[in-house]
Amino acid sequence: MKKLIVFFLTISFLYGEFIKSENILVDNIQNLMWQDNIEVTYTEDITMGNVYCDELVLNGYIDWKLPSIKQLQTLIDQASKENHLEKKFEYFENGKYWSSTPNITNKEHYWYVDFKTAKVSNEDKNSVNYIRCVRDIK
Repeated sequence: MKKLIVFFLTISFLYGEFIKSENILVDNIQNLMWQDNIEVTYTEDITMGNVYCDELVLNGYIDWKLPSIKQLQTLIDQASKENHLEKKFEYFENGKYWSSTPNITNKEHYWYVDFKTAKVSNEDKNSVNYIRCVRDIK
């Protein structure tokens, strides 16, 4: 699997920032691998979202996590008029996706990106939003 990722990374330097493969999207600029399967259309509160990512096994990798707000913001496509998520993702819902970043003034709130509006905000950790896991490429 690592040879396959190296191959995709090599090709991506020639052809662009994102490379799509089965169940994943590789961002070679940020050195991140994003989950891209039907399960990103499910919703959870922040606690269950963290559990889901911690337990995710995808394409042979077990080190998935809920993205930080900075990581999630790298996926915003400001130029889009309807869905503000990077266009190379196959699976998405036009709505709010949780980050692992708590609001420093209110630990009961966590930051999210709303890909419908391209806005970043925070809300109570018991709210239910979409989950998209990420892992660092080493």
